[in-house]
Amino acid sequence: MLHPPAQPLSGHRAPEGPPLEGSRSSLAGIEPGQAEYLSVIERHLSQCRRYGQPLTVVSIGVEGVGTVDGGPVSGLESAVSHELWNRLRARTRAKDSVVRLAGLEFGVLLPGCRPTDARGTRQRLAAALGGVYALGGDPVIARVSIGVASLCADIDSAAGLWAAALEVRAEDRPPAAAATNHRR
Repeated sequence: MLHPPAQPLSGHRAPEGPPLEGSRSSLAGIEPGQAEYLSVIERHLSQCRRYGQPLTVVSIGVEGVGTVDGGPVSGLESAVSHELWNRLRARTRAKDSVVRLAGLEFGVLLPGCRPTDARGTRQRLAAALGGVYALGGDPVIARVSIGVASLCADIDSAAGLWAAALEVRAEDRPPAAAATNHRR
């Protein structure tokens, strides 16, 4: 059983800054908000190692918001981010940690999630978080990218897990035209 962190993680927002940058093994080039998130990952890593549990790190980003017809939308990014936050928290377990990062990015720590289960977790979150959002008068489409990385022999540090999740997320980025494929 994992012990809860000293501070609740839900609802905290890291200071605004660019996305996490740096190598898999160092904290070079990371903004203070990102460094704080990496320390949260490191705490979870030490607990998972201590109790012999797996850990999966998830990186989620809203890549774009558009109308159902494929046109651009301005001014609703904040509302989509808030609704995505609500959907994400509703689909995670009490022992999972969900953190809002700068801009339209989120991080999730899934203690006890085995690497073999990470793909299914990614697919479930993609289905729940991407797609139609009924905000205001007209529905909008959110394009979401999700990256996952699990603790393994090749990746055993907080920075390495986060960088690996970001790499997978970069490969997952939907094309801009994908918003028109979700018409209802």
